[in-house]
Amino acid sequence: MTSGRRPPGCGPDQGGGAQRPPVAVLLAVLLLLAVQLTAIMGLRGAADPEGYPLNTSKPLRVNTFEDDGVIGLRAALGYSTLHEDRFSYLFGVGGPVLHAARPVMAALDRLGLITRFEDPSLYLLYPRELERAYKAFAVYQLLAFTMWLPLAGWLLLSRHVSRPAGIWAAWLLALTPFLTGFETRLKPDSAALLMGILSLHFALNHLRDGGRRNLLAAWGLLGLSASIKLTCVPFAGVLLWLGVVRARRDGAPMLPWLAQAAAACAAAFLAANPLPLFGLANIARWLGGYMQVMHAPQAQETAAQSGNLGQILRHLLTLDVFFGPVLKWAYPAALVGAGLLWAGKRFTVTAWAALWAACLLQMGYMAVAAGRTFAEITYYYYTSSALGLLLLSCGLGWVQERLGERLAGRDLARRGMTAVLAAAVLLPLANADLAALRFVTSPSNRQLCHGWIERNVPQGASVGVPLGDSGQPVSQFLRVDPFRWAVVAVGVRLELLAERRPGYLVTVSDKLGEPAPDVPGYSLVASFDGAGTLPRDQIGLFQDEVFRVYRCEGQPLPPAGKAQAELALGDLVRSDPEQGFQVLQYQATRFYPITLDLFAKSGGTLLPYPTAALAGSLRHASSPAAFVHHAGPLALTLWGVKYVFARQDGEFRDNALGPYGLERLPAPGIPGIAGGEGEPAAFLYPGYGGQAFFAPDAPWTTQAATRGLVRLRPLPGAGRLLENPGGGPVEVRLEIESDGPADVVLTGGPARRSYLAGPGATVLHVPYEGGDHVDYELNPAKAGGTVRLLKAEARPMPLAGAPVISRASVTAAASFAQLEPGAPGRVLFALPWHHRWKAEVDGKPVRPEPGPAGVVAVPVPAGARQAALRFAD
Repeated sequence: MTSGRRPPGCGPDQGGGAQRPPVAVLLAVLLLLAVQLTAIMGLRGAADPEGYPLNTSKPLRVNTFEDDGVIGLRAALGYSTLHEDRFSYLFGVGGPVLHAARPVMAALDRLGLITRFEDPSLYLLYPRELERAYKAFAVYQLLAFTMWLPLAGWLLLSRHVSRPAGIWAAWLLALTPFLTGFETRLKPDSAALLMGILSLHFALNHLRDGGRRNLLAAWGLLGLSASIKLTCVPFAGVLLWLGVVRARRDGAPMLPWLAQAAAACAAAFLAANPLPLFGLANIARWLGGYMQVMHAPQAQETAAQSGNLGQILRHLLTLDVFFGPVLKWAYPAALVGAGLLWAGKRFTVTAWAALWAACLLQMGYMAVAAGRTFAEITYYYYTSSALGLLLLSCGLGWVQERLGERLAGRDLARRGMTAVLAAAVLLPLANADLAALRFVTSPSNRQLCHGWIERNVPQGASVGVPLGDSGQPVSQFLRVDPFRWAVVAVGVRLELLAERRPGYLVTVSDKLGEPAPDVPGYSLVASFDGAGTLPRDQIGLFQDEVFRVYRCEGQPLPPAGKAQAELALGDLVRSDPEQGFQVLQYQATRFYPITLDLFAKSGGTLLPYPTAALAGSLRHASSPAAFVHHAGPLALTLWGVKYVFARQDGEFRDNALGPYGLERLPAPGIPGIAGGEGEPAAFLYPGYGGQAFFAPDAPWTTQAATRGLVRLRPLPGAGRLLENPGGGPVEVRLEIESDGPADVVLTGGPARRSYLAGPGATVLHVPYEGGDHVDYELNPAKAGGTVRLLKAEARPMPLAGAPVISRASVTAAASFAQLEPGAPGRVLFALPWHHRWKAEVDGKPVRPEPGPAGVVAVPVPAGARQAALRFAD
């Protein structure tokens, strides 16, 4: 322990300092790891047992619990794309943290520890795989960045203040309850803070020792921090100040070191987020738009009462979510103490002074950059709170040293007083951390609310949710199953509640700690506030919004419109005794209002089914299937579609209703589902034949482009694919190259069938209702465009269900079909193709393959008895 009477911040920064972390610091790191790993293993959201899994407010439309977590995970899995109006899609939301995560997640996928699907919508079928990916991404962030925060705090203060201060910094950073509630949100703030603390360390090294290496490291780490997130940008002011002091001390000119610092910062920023293709002008434009949003008049209404600076000061004086309820005054006390000490030392430049200046700059930065929009959001004070913890560590180290001086020679008494000081400071912090851990590993308020609805609200009852008519009823918070209850939008401020009067009302509030509001005509029957013992703030730190359920005191009104139709569809599916089948919906639901989508019967409800495999086999992703006739009748048969739920418009009537032989159904129990013009209706699809089919092998008729002396000679733009005497289903596979969208038309059957190829290389693998022959046409969608057919294959594909397939069970986890084929062929399962399928025929492994329209095909020999398919997790 350092001795000698000196103010904190004026000792080891004059030379030396601990080089290896002591055992006490390593114990703090291990404690942080244990707590954070426990929180990660309790991560919830992607595979909740309670609550409807569909969540249409997320980029991955699965029931995940945090927006930024979805953004980060999408990028880590390689699903994100660039946006031309921004420097990089990852700029400001993780940058290099997410770039580095991609090879890590790819390696975990290759090792079989997680599953990355080419089509992210497959996570709708396998939510636990998404949960595993979430946890893997969280562990990556923990091991790569968060766990090093205590070590960075120890390095900074033990090197530049004192050894005791460094140890205090490690423990305070490791035990802060904020991390436990915040890290599972998978934001990049801890990584940016880590780089910021290290930049301060090297800047103080440069102040003390000089050296170009320290200068470049300080500014390079700051650039790296900014490329992750802009939270530590105010540190630039501290680095400039320290650099100016050093330059004056050395009598060196200012311009050269400033140029080196700027170059190091810019180089690190660009190298860490290597997407400068759109130029600095787009960075400035994005930042300008960000500032407009943050300071927009409608956003400023949230804090009009006390003003922007008042909001920030109020937060900085009540940061109990960071320090715990006992130490919540630590930040202002440390800030005032540091300021008085600096003034008492006649403004000598020390590590403590640098931290104090960083705190003030951070406060000013919040006032300018965040504006009133984010002045209420707790995690924007994360960096400020960490600086406060470092200042507090300096003070605690100073107190510990003074105790050591007064008790010199009395080792037992000194150790006892140190233990008392540690217990007084760390035990309350540890207790707050444990409370946060208990909450994040317990069922969420949303889970508890939906579990209550499941047990207590009668199926078919109307449930009001605070959304407008244009909102999605399966939204970020509400997620009430619209096929089991009639989900009624009653307005964001409940302005439509009296008019529509549902039987129940679910509300979500971020006004934490406030009493439940009275709702006229309704009585409160359940309230869920599992974080009631945690420190509270205006906007929830731990995603712990309060859920409440109210019951109508009078006679509720019957639901109308699409709420009635969605519930009626659920009743129709539940009344069908068959265990599993698919429903094709066309612009008939509120949550998929403009697209063509599949739903699968699952238990007593419908769950969204991934459609990319079907749509990708029919049309290029630039213009996905949007109408029923984009998917031919054979494709619906192969995908096990039993019902069509569609908006009755001219497009549907002219191209699907008659041509597909659809039979409109009455509503089970709720009149009106048949509807009129523009209204949703349910139809029985007569081509439904089950979930598994046998297709005997047939030889391909193949045509391919030929290579001339100079260039490839493609096939003609129109021609015959197959002679098919007697007609019948045909399997077609076309390899096409085009410089833009191209229309691909198959003819010869009962109807012309159009598909979309390009731009680029496209493989269409589709079934077609063929006639005596099958022909094709290729037409560029744009004038002057080119399209080339490189290979064309076609063969008859007669489909057999019963009696060839005597029994079948088809689920996304495991499927089988009992069959008696008289010839070799394939069993086609109504499941989307992906690379994780494993197949067996009569107990022997075989290789599954993509089938027509994106389904899974399992080759079987003549005489096979059982084909099995399972998902290999």
